[in-house]
Amino acid sequence: NEQEYLKKGELVRYHASISKPFPGHVFIVGDQCFYNEPQGTIHEWDDYRSYHAGANCGVGPKFLFNFLGYR
Repeated sequence: NEQEYLKKGELVRYHASISKPFPGHVFIVGDQCFYNEPQGTIHEWDDYRSYHAGANCGVGPKFLFNFLGYR
């Protein structure tokens, strides 16, 4: 329940690139596109509710991790 989470503090959302960079791996959040990101890179979203998408247009496996936290 989003309202219960918001009672605990300001929500923030992050994207972490778990896989090594590989041609064809892409992650989009809002108006930002992340491509060929180094492994371990973390980005904070502008808004935790932003529209987002990830795609694997390559031939290697793609792993990422999106998580919520409190500020």
